[in-house]
Amino acid sequence: ADPVALQLPVGNEDTFKGVIDLVNMKSYTYSDEDQGVVFTESEIPPESMESAKRYHDEMLEKVCDFDDGLMNKMLEGKEPEIDSIRAAVRSGVLKGKIAPVFCGSSFKNKGVQQLIDAIVYYLPSPLDRGEIRGFNSSTGQEELRSPSESEPFSAIVFKIATDPHIGRLAFARAYSGKIDNKSVVFNPRTKSSERITRIFRMQSNRRKPETIMRAGDIMGLAGLRDTTTGDTICEGAKQINFESMTFPQPVIMRSIEPKSTSDEERLQNALARLVDEDPTCTIKNDSETGQMIIAGMGELHLEILIDRLVREFNVKAHIGKPQVSYRETISNRNVENFEYSQLFGGKNQYARLIIEVNPISPSQGIIFECLIPSNSTIPAEFVAAARQGIMEASSGGILSGYPLAGIKVALKQVAFRETDSTEMAFKIAGSMAFKNACERSNPGILEPVMKIEVVVPADYMGAVINDLNSRRGKISGINARKDMQVVDAMAPLSEMFGYATMLRSITQGRAGYTMQFDHYEITTKAIQEEILRKIGRII
Repeated sequence: ADPVALQLPVGNEDTFKGVIDLVNMKSYTYSDEDQGVVFTESEIPPESMESAKRYHDEMLEKVCDFDDGLMNKMLEGKEPEIDSIRAAVRSGVLKGKIAPVFCGSSFKNKGVQQLIDAIVYYLPSPLDRGEIRGFNSSTGQEELRSPSESEPFSAIVFKIATDPHIGRLAFARAYSGKIDNKSVVFNPRTKSSERITRIFRMQSNRRKPETIMRAGDIMGLAGLRDTTTGDTICEGAKQINFESMTFPQPVIMRSIEPKSTSDEERLQNALARLVDEDPTCTIKNDSETGQMIIAGMGELHLEILIDRLVREFNVKAHIGKPQVSYRETISNRNVENFEYSQLFGGKNQYARLIIEVNPISPSQGIIFECLIPSNSTIPAEFVAAARQGIMEASSGGILSGYPLAGIKVALKQVAFRETDSTEMAFKIAGSMAFKNACERSNPGILEPVMKIEVVVPADYMGAVINDLNSRRGKISGINARKDMQVVDAMAPLSEMFGYATMLRSITQGRAGYTMQFDHYEITTKAIQEEILRKIGRII
């Protein structure tokens, strides 16, 4: 999509005080005294008119291709109506050909009102969305829903929040049908029904009670205790399951312990609330140390979560130093023929299976595939138990105990005895066979690699690149952005702790950066030994 400027700034940086609308050719100025709540609409100042006219004409030339009436007006030399300009811009946006550009400051609340109006004018409405596809979790058949109130109700929950007065609120977007504040909805994931108790239209930090939620509405729903982020809710008689959200794996973790026994229950309740509201945050107990571990997407993410524990939940806790959340994987294919036979309580437990493990992309996690024919006499519960054993075993690796990832496991053959085989035997056999196969497949440690963008003045670019190289970084691109240089790089998360402080130091505070998780990458033998030495697996 081509960018099209629909506004010009009035002032720059510290002198920024408003915007010029290139569609209606008006000027909007804001006062710092009321934090941008009140703005003044006026004619464009004479000193800005020439520039505004030039950009207005450029904008019309770009958008007239999407509206024949606007094109004819321009060819006739007539000034088009505001509504026809907006219609042309909207048409271009809906076709994905243009991207409107606006000016403003959310911090100072300048230009925000015009941006909200533009969302209404130019972005697609729910009716423009058309049919949405899903599937019936009971039959597996594809289902379609149109954005109409006459269709069966369907919605996606995209956020969970806790209100101090109301309790748990599920933010949902309705795609079809309608419900009232006494309706019962079905959750295909949990295969259970829940009753809506209250419906709210959310407006910033305010709630407006509503009685009906219709197709296209975004509402807060009270009463959904077992529904979480990414779940579909629908009518039980007309089930549909939309594609669920995928959440990135945590890459950094810290130990967290209550300062006193009186804080323990409050800490656990607070952590449960955080995990409920933020799917990228996970909590687990370290089996070796017994410590509680909180994991997230980066240092800042964890700092925000810990700050919320103190500020919102008044929980006092000891916080450990940040640690990288590594993974383990395998490098080679291997086939394991495993037989399990043990005597428990006077009864023999027997299971035999053949599995094959193959390395795949770490982003795919652990994939289980059953190659046993569907018409086989093997009881389905034995296959399910073997799968459960394999998946549970993948939570702890061979070398370091970190979770395994990037492995495809194929169950090729199964043998059982009518009198001796049990689900427990197959679960244990699956776990042990998987561990043995991975141990013989040249296991290695994966480390999270971050995508980094540094915006820096040209005078300091050399120092920034040298520092990134010293952190095992790989420079992927350098581009100019006005009078600044943008350095794109990849670097291991383990080398990026404290980078914000170092960047300020070597650039005298004139550079900024963003960092996000990109992928997991196998480590070298030297790095692997260093990691194992740090966690005490080798001396």
